This record gives sequence, structure tokens and C-alpha cells, in this order.
Amino acid sequence: MNRSLYRTLSLPLALAALVGAGACTQSSSALAPDPEAEQEELPAIVEVAAVALPTFDRELYKATCQTASGQCPVVRWEAVDYVALSYHDNRLSFALHAFGADGSVLGVRELVGARYIASVALDSAARAVTLVGQGERSIVVTFDELRQLR
Repeated sequence: MNRSLYRTLSLPLALAALVGAGACTQSSSALAPDPEAEQEELPAIVEVAAVALPTFDRELYKATCQTASGQCPVVRWEAVDYVALSYHDNRLSFALHAFGADGSVLGVRELVGARYIASVALDSAARAVTLVGQGERSIVVTFDELRQLR
């Protein structure tokens, strides 16, 4: 293959040119993902009535959920519920709580920059969730940061 042509081709075209020229001997099936490989469970977004949330310190926090349904968006992942609660002093922060399956508080982290949860969006490619609050202010939390709350 002409080296100057190789330098000007995009990677997919260069690979196709090499395969066509017989430079590669492996089949494309070697690049396919292993169907036997264990897939990681992804978080799910569910809505829960504020009165059905596990017990938390109601002197410090409140469940202020500004969704159309009036319910609270919850990130449910690997038997843990992650709930963005607001502070009674109305600071511009969420108190992200991790609740175990038995309702116990596993961890709490203050996330500064938004309050009064309105929605949660999942981005599995980025391995993150976006917590959206009042005024469309948002905070991105990675899956790794969620795990650290356990």
C-alpha cells in the first residue's frame, strides 16, 4: 500500500485498505464483545412519593421534589437508593443520601450548586447521572462517586 495514501486515510479506511490488501489475518469476529462477559447493572431512575422515602434527619433535610408528578426521582442501583434531599436552610445544595435496602443511611454527601430536585438523567456512556434542580441548575455525579457513598 502506498504510504502517503495511508497517512491521508482515516483510521477506518486505513484498516479497510489493509484488510483488502491481506495485511490482517484475524476475522472481524475477534473484535466483537464476548457475549459471555458479565454486563454491569446500570442504575435506574424511579419515582417515589416523598412520604415513602426512608427515614432521614428531618431537622436538617427535607424532600422537596419539583417533578410534574409530585414524586421524588430516585437513582436505584445495586440495592441502594440515592435520593437528593434539600436543606431546611434553603442553601444551594443537595444532600445526596444513599439508602440501603433496609432503609438505613449508608452515606450522605453535600453537592453544591443546585437545590429542590426536579429530575434525574442517566448517561450510561459517561457513567454518570445528572441531578437537575430548581432553575435548571444541575450537578453531575459519576457512578464511582455514587459507589463511594455506600
